[in-house]
Order: sequence, then C-alpha cells, then structure tokens
Amino acid sequence: MTVEEKMVELATAKHNVAWLLEHESGLVDMKGIVYWAGRVEALRAEIRSLL
Repeated sequence: MTVEEKMVELATAKHNVAWLLEHESGLVDMKGIVYWAGRVEALRAEIRSLL
C-alpha cells in the first residue's frame, strides 16, 4: 500500500471511531470501537515508518 492509500484508510478508521463514540451500541462492518481504535494506532505507526 502507498502512503496515500494508508492515509485514506486512516481517515476511514478515524471516522468509524467517531461514529462509534456517538452510537455506543453500534458496530461498523461488524467491528466495535476497540478494533477501530487499534486500527487507527496501527495505521499511524505504519505511516510514520514510511515517512
């Protein structure tokens, strides 16, 4: 994946976290906030290593 693709995925994951904070009993793609918050952190680390 390119940095640009990872940035798009990061934006999506961040959006999903924000949505889940507003809808506490919701799921995004059958995954909860723990998954999406972890995905945000993982993508940040991946992007940082590529820069």
